[in-house]
Amino acid sequence: MYALSQCQHKAMLLRFEVSNHRSILEPVELSMIAVDEDRASVRTVKSLSESTLTVAGIYGPNASGKSNVIEALAWLSIAIRNSLRTWDEFIPREPFKFDRGPSTASTYEVEMAVDGVRYTYRIEVNDSEVLFEGLYHYPERRRRTLYEREGTEV
Repeated sequence: MYALSQCQHKAMLLRFEVSNHRSILEPVELSMIAVDEDRASVRTVKSLSESTLTVAGIYGPNASGKSNVIEALAWLSIAIRNSLRTWDEFIPREPFKFDRGPSTASTYEVEMAVDGVRYTYRIEVNDSEVLFEGLYHYPERRRRTLYEREGTEV
C-alpha cells in the first residue's frame, strides 16, 4: 500500500485469498464485499457493482490461522514490491508442512479497487519457480487481461 499512497491513488482491498501458506492448506478468503447493505461500515462505490466494508475482523480460536492470513497478505506485498526479482533459484515460501503441502503450489490472489477500477492479481509458486502469474482489470465491469504468464511464457 506504501507505493499506492505515494502515487496518491485511492486503493481499497476487496478480497484476498490464499492457499498452502503456513497453517493454511485449503483456500481461505478474506472478503471486504458487504453482504448486508444496512450496516454503518458499508461504503458504496459507484464504479463497482458491490458495496464494500470499511472495517473487518478475523475471529477464531487460538492457533486457528488468523495471523497467517495477515502474514500471507504481507508476503504477497513483499513479492510484488520486489517484483519477484530477488528469487533466483529459491522462493521463500512457507507451505503447509504436512499432507500434500510441500509438493503443492502456494496460491495468492488479491482483488483491489484503484481509483474506482477493479484489479485482480494472482500468483502460484512452488519452491523454485513462479508457475502462474496474472493481472486483470475491469475498467467497464468486464474482465480484461493485462498480462498472464505460465512459467516463463508470457
